[in-house]
Amino acid sequence: MKKSANCANYPESIRVHSRTLLLFLFFQLFAPFLSAQTAAELERLLDAKETTYGDAAYFTLASALENPPDRPQAAFALARENGWLPDNAAPEASVTLRDLSLLMIEAFGLEGGLLYRVIPGPRYAYREMTRRGFIEGRAYPGFTVSGEKFLQILGNVLSRTGDDPPPAPASGEAVAFEETETNIVIEDTARGRTVRLLNAVYFEADSAVLIKGSRSVLDELGALLASRPDATVTLRAYTAPYGTREGRLAVSRNRAGFCRDYLQKTYRVESGRIQIELYGADQLPEWGRGPDGSFVAVESFRCVEFILHE
Repeated sequence: MKKSANCANYPESIRVHSRTLLLFLFFQLFAPFLSAQTAAELERLLDAKETTYGDAAYFTLASALENPPDRPQAAFALARENGWLPDNAAPEASVTLRDLSLLMIEAFGLEGGLLYRVIPGPRYAYREMTRRGFIEGRAYPGFTVSGEKFLQILGNVLSRTGDDPPPAPASGEAVAFEETETNIVIEDTARGRTVRLLNAVYFEADSAVLIKGSRSVLDELGALLASRPDATVTLRAYTAPYGTREGRLAVSRNRAGFCRDYLQKTYRVESGRIQIELYGADQLPEWGRGPDGSFVAVESFRCVEFILHE
């Protein structure tokens, strides 16, 4: 059966209608932020299969700043000078979601999530943009961004910048980090601000073999250290309270050594940034004891926990 002309052109009609609606809504809602932009520029951007760093900087700064640069080259230069774009970014290269996230959070002065506030960078900027609904649908931080997707994200940020940000944690307060379900404690010490990751990596009994699921926690630590080259880490290694003291310390040494070697080989963390403390069962982590001091989860002592120092 022959399709009618209307049926054959239906997807194209929907596409044109969606583009027109997006442009109309963008102008109606956000004209005060983009008064210097022309319809032709938005049309060009909407047609782009990939948004460049130059366009991302130009339109973002035009929306976020009171006196934005009037040329894409100047906007790109300002964004990179402020550290809102990576040093190796080029104006004509395609921007990634992670770098776009950092650009928008910094340009709009948005308060990021807990780990972003402690260790800012594209990784946690992307997670914050996703958590707050600015980036919608399935995505990956390394994906490039079409012009249409870029305008949708920018529109989301502009329409929701009045939302209350998550409160900052008090010193010594344990906070659940929603993106990774990692509990952390932030403390101000003589060495500076420290971040204690309470969900350590765990090992099989009497070995330095990670149990299932622990490698992702170690990767989380590696990514934090890679994004913060001035940060250092202390690895605290424990064991269950069985066997001899010498044996327990040997197991602790092997576990800490495994974590150190993994961080060095996988994330290129210099040895001078890693300090090791071996406890065996001499000083057990606080989360493994009940209110009366009795052991509540012996398997939780087979671990290495992390203390980040800035």
